[in-house]
Amino acid sequence: MEFLRTWMLSVTAAALAGMLVHILAPSGGTKKTLRMVVTVFFLTAFFLPFTQLSLEDFGFSFEDFNLEDNPLEAVLESQIARINEQISLEE
Repeated sequence: MEFLRTWMLSVTAAALAGMLVHILAPSGGTKKTLRMVVTVFFLTAFFLPFTQLSLEDFGFSFEDFNLEDNPLEAVLESQIARINEQISLEE
């Protein structure tokens, strides 16, 4: 939950800073350039924390995705066995 709180705080701060720069910027070509810079700054503040996440942050680990005990594999094997039985009965 701390990650979400920190992320929301940084996005809010970036939005407020961008709004302040937008209000104080002189009109004309400078304002357009500053608007682009503020947009890149905001998008960076928005997406950068997600690049630092891992599965462990959400309580997952690669051991949770054990494919050896896959129940779908057992179902698939039983279906293949049943199809093979039907084929052998037809012959």
